[in-house]
Amino acid sequence: MVIGKNTLRFGIFATVGVIMLTLTNFFNQVQGNEVIVEVINLSQLALYVMLMATGFAAARPLEKRGLLSAMVNGAIAAFVVGLGLIATVVITDNIDAVFVFRNLQSLRRSSLMMGQEDLTTAMLTLGVISILLGGAGGFLTQISRRVLTTGGLVVLAVTIIGVLQGQVDKIITLSDAVTLVIAFAGGYVAAMWSGMERAIERLLIGAGVGIATALVMGGLAVFTGMERDTILRGAGSLTPTILNLTMQGAGHALVFGAVLALMGAVGAAVSTAEKTLHTGAWYFVSIALALGLLSSQREMSLPTAAVITAILLATFWILPDLGASAEALFHRMKGSEQQNTKRTIYLGGLLVLLVLPGFIGLSLSNTLNLMMIYIIMGVGMNVMIGFAGLLDLGYVASFAIGAYTTGLLTTPSMLTCGGLSPTQVRDAAQPIAEVCTGILSFWQAWPIAILVSAGTGMALGVPVLRLRGDYLAIVTLGFGEIINRLVNSSVFKDLLGGPQGINGIPVPSIDLSFINPNWTAQLARSTEIYYLFLFTVAVGTLVVLRLVKTRLGRAWRALRDDEDVAEATGIHLVGAKLLAFGISSAFSGMGGALFGASLQGIFPNSFTLNVSIFVLSLVIVGGMGSIPAVFVGALVLIGLPEALRELQDYRLLAFGILLVVVMLAKPEGILPAQTPKLSERATKQPSPAAGD
Repeated sequence: MVIGKNTLRFGIFATVGVIMLTLTNFFNQVQGNEVIVEVINLSQLALYVMLMATGFAAARPLEKRGLLSAMVNGAIAAFVVGLGLIATVVITDNIDAVFVFRNLQSLRRSSLMMGQEDLTTAMLTLGVISILLGGAGGFLTQISRRVLTTGGLVVLAVTIIGVLQGQVDKIITLSDAVTLVIAFAGGYVAAMWSGMERAIERLLIGAGVGIATALVMGGLAVFTGMERDTILRGAGSLTPTILNLTMQGAGHALVFGAVLALMGAVGAAVSTAEKTLHTGAWYFVSIALALGLLSSQREMSLPTAAVITAILLATFWILPDLGASAEALFHRMKGSEQQNTKRTIYLGGLLVLLVLPGFIGLSLSNTLNLMMIYIIMGVGMNVMIGFAGLLDLGYVASFAIGAYTTGLLTTPSMLTCGGLSPTQVRDAAQPIAEVCTGILSFWQAWPIAILVSAGTGMALGVPVLRLRGDYLAIVTLGFGEIINRLVNSSVFKDLLGGPQGINGIPVPSIDLSFINPNWTAQLARSTEIYYLFLFTVAVGTLVVLRLVKTRLGRAWRALRDDEDVAEATGIHLVGAKLLAFGISSAFSGMGGALFGASLQGIFPNSFTLNVSIFVLSLVIVGGMGSIPAVFVGALVLIGLPEALRELQDYRLLAFGILLVVVMLAKPEGILPAQTPKLSERATKQPSPAAGD
């Protein structure tokens, strides 16, 4: 047995961090968030994970020394943390530290007391648990990476579902989830067992399984009904949405059958798909089943958590092997059949996205809308840093320009009221409609905002064409700060509104009354404007995906790899860089316009350096040069922290931890870009016949 020379150092470093977190009242503040009801809360889980992670980090350098050394070193390091926490509890119990740490409350009410009333007993228990969990952390260094990764993902997923159980317990019923899973998994298995090689045959088999599922489940729904305590509804208060279609007439029953036929076809397509699509589809199905189970129980009880853990554990463990097999089959298919497979999966994904607002409600819709704004900007940022290799830290400037351009053109302002300020317009005797004749609708102002943002981005690109790397980042950072100061300045208050910003921006409206008088709608609610965000993300993503496959996209990649070599091969650096600046800024301005319209107002505090940092972070974490990675980065760095608004004071801490963990585990990003290889696309030419 060997005691590592850095074991105490790991323990001391971890102790300092945990004590600082304790003094911010972390363990008191989050203990109201139950992960498993009446079993463990977020405060307890965080403490246990910190102790175990300390033991793991201390034992990792000694993992080849054997199990005993790993466990002893892990226990020592975690015990140091435990001693620090014991000292903190004892000191704060006898000394009033609130004058320094204002948020600190009595630690006697925190999870550090281990559920004990007596302080001595509690501290002894904390010390023993520290040793045990540290030893467990050391033990984890001896197991395989696959087991460790799978277990970590399952714990993280169950924790997130548990913390969000109040928001996600009414998304989908268990009967709806089971119905979708049966159709999807049935199509998947049937296509695999059929041995069919042609994509169309596999898709037809999957669709047939989906129709059979619709007949069985639909007949069961008609026979048993949808009342509470029936077999398909259970005791939950939520009525099944998908199965309920069978009870609403022949037309809705046909829709029900078509939905399940599509799910079966998607399952069949996934059985021979790229690994990313295969894994993503199965993740969606597994999470839907877990949420359905949670909905049936209304809370994350211990039995519910156990079943959800089993579902996720099986999914995360089996998927890597299944994904590799599916991808191997996919690459053996013809190009046209590969496209048919992808289109079927994309069609299924589009259907899910179209009906999603009806399931997730207003709160999660707001989170999803914010994610899509960052996805739009992330796609544009990927053009700059991922494809062209140009680091832009002033990206928020184009975001602000797009938002303010939309605000100025759609509200009474000096641009729309003949040079009169909003104050002068309000004081005028004439109605606003007569004074401000230049006010535009959102649809008229949106393309103008995009063009203004693109033009501003290209104008910025002109003086910085010769700059690279850190120097370019510093200049663009300065540009972003200039724009922030301008919109905050009282000098331009009559035009830009100063610190008060611009209010009363109209929401987008759809007016098709010339076809039907009833076909008018205002996209005011988050569940309505969601579709505008979705349309923008879809179109923007398709544009960039097509663009990067053109000569310009290849020029950007050459520019990113080596400017000198790119110029030597005949690439026009000035044109390529300016187009990268312009297109990237256009996407940022597009997001800014949507941001202002969705909030119906804009304020200078929304356009700080943090926006640029968040967009850059999600691109790097997702994987530079990969468009699908932008979606993953937005989910990890924007969606999860935004959904956990109950932990408002620690959102940035969670953001930082996620960033550090992902960059340590996957430095190239979660979904790194696949370098195109022209040799793999080349078709094999038939060898000439003998004697030719």
